Amino acid sequence: MSWVDKAPLPVIALSSILGCIAISMPLMGFYRWTTPFFGVVLSGISGAIIVFMYVVLFAYAAWGTYNLRIRAWWCGFLLTIVYDISMGITFFRVSLGKFYQKMGVPKEYLEIIQGFDMFRDPRIVILGGLTIVAFLGFFIYAKRYFGASAR
Repeated sequence: MSWVDKAPLPVIALSSILGCIAISMPLMGFYRWTTPFFGVVLSGISGAIIVFMYVVLFAYAAWGTYNLRIRAWWCGFLLTIVYDISMGITFFRVSLGKFYQKMGVPKEYLEIIQGFDMFRDPRIVILGGLTIVAFLGFFIYAKRYFGASAR
């Protein structure tokens, strides 16, 4: 029996996405642990603490989702919503240039970035919103595989 036989394909896909998020988040360390957090941009120790909290929760959600644990599904679902709301609030208040400045991006690049703040472009915001809605829709679709206790 292969590991892919343990869970339905949509659950494996969802678990893989959550796992990729957990694995990729520590890369923020290369950028001073800069992360959006409910209207402010954290970096340094405070950013690292928040990033590692997200890593642990997304890793738990990935592992538990693969093992068809409904609590892990809820953790991933709610964490996704909270993280996206946090990003939305932050980038509504903070310019992309200031975010990149906290990351330590060189000044000559910051001048280019200041001229293009993609979070002020309604097309980007709409596309991002649709992507989030689609991902949450996939979460809801995958919930059907968690048995009667998932309802």
